[in-house]
Amino acid sequence: MNLLQDYSSHDFLTDRGESLGEQDDRSLVSLLTEQIEFADVVILNKISDAGPERTDSARKIIRAKGHFWIATRPRWAAEFSLAGAISSVKPLGLCWASVPEEHLPTHPEAQAEIARNWVEPWGDRRQELVFIGVGLDQDAIQAKLNAALLDVDEFRPQDWTDLPDPFPRWRER
Repeated sequence: MNLLQDYSSHDFLTDRGESLGEQDDRSLVSLLTEQIEFADVVILNKISDAGPERTDSARKIIRAKGHFWIATRPRWAAEFSLAGAISSVKPLGLCWASVPEEHLPTHPEAQAEIARNWVEPWGDRRQELVFIGVGLDQDAIQAKLNAALLDVDEFRPQDWTDLPDPFPRWRER
């Protein structure tokens, strides 16, 4: 096993004969990510044998994840995940601010959690992304992400919902 090579792979476990059965549609990178995130300690053995060109290639974003909302879908929260060469964007569900009041949770702990993340005028809609890596330029990452944001005065949801949208249609359950 070569961590750097495998972490850049697009292979699925079934491609390598390592799946848990027909229903196991995980990628090799997903499995590696799960194992590394679960581990208390990760030991990289013989890294000096890898040479500087290979160890320098590891100095990049290793993992990124979080949730966000986009102008073309102001009712939705979406999840972003990046692990190695595999990335995905999936719907998480509707933002609480988009849910009719009669369908909001009534349990006090759920209400407290919603209130904790509530900021007017957008309710619980927010961007919350985490980048994990080696030698990352935090200022550059923040500048690029902030450049994609609109000022609160510029954003009126009804003006943005008809923009081109690269994501597939998400259905409410």
